[in-house]
Amino acid sequence: GVLAIDLPGHGESSKIRRSGPGGGADAEFPARLEDMADVVLGVLRGLGMVGPPPSEPGEGVAAGTRRSAPIVVVGHSLGGAVGLLVAERLASAGVQLRGFVSLEGVIVATDTPANGLASRWMRKDPRQATALDLLEDIAAAAHLGRDPAGLQHWRECAECCGDSVHFLATRMSASMVGWAQSNDLPARLSLLPVFRYIYGEGSGKYSKLLQDVLGERQNCRAIGLAGSGHFMLLDNPEQTLHLLAQAVAEAEAPAQASLSAPSAQGGLAEDAAR
Repeated sequence: GVLAIDLPGHGESSKIRRSGPGGGADAEFPARLEDMADVVLGVLRGLGMVGPPPSEPGEGVAAGTRRSAPIVVVGHSLGGAVGLLVAERLASAGVQLRGFVSLEGVIVATDTPANGLASRWMRKDPRQATALDLLEDIAAAAHLGRDPAGLQHWRECAECCGDSVHFLATRMSASMVGWAQSNDLPARLSLLPVFRYIYGEGSGKYSKLLQDVLGERQNCRAIGLAGSGHFMLLDNPEQTLHLLAQAVAEAEAPAQASLSAPSAQGGLAEDAAR
């Protein structure tokens, strides 16, 4: 089965209250990536998909004691970074995911450039900004020809987050940029038996830094998707789902399934079928 989780502040999950008791710019809310990872882990435990935390510090993490959970995590963009933090929390409890598929998930510093939306919004004062400011910022990027279909979808999603979305955007952006710029996330890749990174060839996300990070790890492979940007499920849904299904199958049965595209010379990158 498939479990799709709306992260805190997104979709139908709880939002930051615009004002009143417990609301506003300083409201206590799981807006950092590590807080979101804790929420996801709580959902998995609540559904019985992974066991409870160890009763003693360090329990279950000795060499040879790690057990596999029948879970393959799929994360896009921000969700990719949150997923790596979930993998780390599971590993500390002696549980290893079966695999991970990242759809241009945030991993390295080049994922959050200084002129990007997240880098700009992390510097904003949430008391001086409004939800409309964020929506207009996204719309302006679309008018510049940067992935218009994807940005329109992003704008619609932001609208669903309500009139306090700017509170979420400033705090979440600061956390995401902080994690990306720290270059600490790649260390979590070693916790996974199989890691597949699917990227849109038109997005510019598959940077030299990221290529080096994935290329030096035997469990990692990158697959490029032609005719797609960052929002590949919108740009090329059929081929994206095909690659996603292949990657999940490979994680579930690595000895019997593999991605069909040939490996590029001198690295672990692949090109998806056009």
